[in-house]
Amino acid sequence: MRICEVIPCLYPLGGAERFLIDLSNSFVTEGDEVFIISLYTKQDNPIVKTLMEQSKIKMFFLEKKKGIDLKCAKKLKKLIESIKPDIIHSHLDSILTIWLSGIFKKIKTFYTFHTLINTSVVGKKSAPKNILYKMLFKRKNIFPVAISQTIKKSICDYYRLDPSYVEVVYNGVPTNHFSVSTSLGERNIDFIFIGRFIELKNTKIILSCFKKVLDVHPSSTLVMIGEGPLLSWCKQYVSDNNIPGVEFKGFIEDVSPFITNAKCLLLPSTYEGNPIVINEAIASRSFVIATSVGGIPDVVNSKNGQLIAYDSKLEDSLYTSMVSFLNRIDTINDLLEENYVENLKMVSIDRASSEYIKVFKGRNK
Repeated sequence: MRICEVIPCLYPLGGAERFLIDLSNSFVTEGDEVFIISLYTKQDNPIVKTLMEQSKIKMFFLEKKKGIDLKCAKKLKKLIESIKPDIIHSHLDSILTIWLSGIFKKIKTFYTFHTLINTSVVGKKSAPKNILYKMLFKRKNIFPVAISQTIKKSICDYYRLDPSYVEVVYNGVPTNHFSVSTSLGERNIDFIFIGRFIELKNTKIILSCFKKVLDVHPSSTLVMIGEGPLLSWCKQYVSDNNIPGVEFKGFIEDVSPFITNAKCLLLPSTYEGNPIVINEAIASRSFVIATSVGGIPDVVNSKNGQLIAYDSKLEDSLYTSMVSFLNRIDTINDLLEENYVENLKMVSIDRASSEYIKVFKGRNK
């Protein structure tokens, strides 16, 4: 197939951007033609540079201005008409420009939802933008795809869509990039957190629990990767309480050297969609301790991790799970090894790309 991937920009690199890149590479590997269109300007970063060096993936930057940009919409229409793709696959805040271009009337267009949809995320249903989205989905001008069953339900509830109309394709990662043979006991990082330092990630609770874990396992280590408004608070908390074994790494482009050397990923979030980092941990044969929210239960199960409730006892549950994990490392290592092939298939980007092609072809009849 000839596939146009449309996204506002490719930097900074979040979950949706990383997924689009991995998905595009997988499409190309399977013999599909991929054209990535970034609505905004090209930024000097290693991700774009690497993509542009791969001749099989063609990239375009439309220099969009903030807000409504009719000139950009015209450029998008002209570009896509010259490419003549079989389908358009869009992400994040790209629908408005696609609608202004009118290109969806000629070419089947899909839109992947990467987050839960509710008023706290996208605002009131009466907002012009949300009315437009609902109209496009209802009239089948644009076909919605969710990355988890939970996100699908939120889309159907918010836009009042028939569930049979919304497809679900779970995220995937390039599993070979995270493949390691070292057992949990041989790894240097006991616990790892990768994500934004914001309230919904509950980084304060992670540090509070780790402080108590040290009373039982004093040589334990915790690596925290990412940036955000709570990072300075977390660093001060560690300093004020003289907590050993904690390292803050800031934002890192490629987390694979860390996650493949980690025994357990911690993600006690308030809510999530289908976080890429969990797929990366599973592909790395790392254990996962995460809250049973959003799309996490669709991926984390008794064969690769432990789910804990997001409630008033979250801190107690996380602490207990962390101590239990350290007490059972050998048993957990055997569990992960036994189910590795099955877990790997579940989080594979090749599985995801194959499912997307089926969705594209099914709706393109």
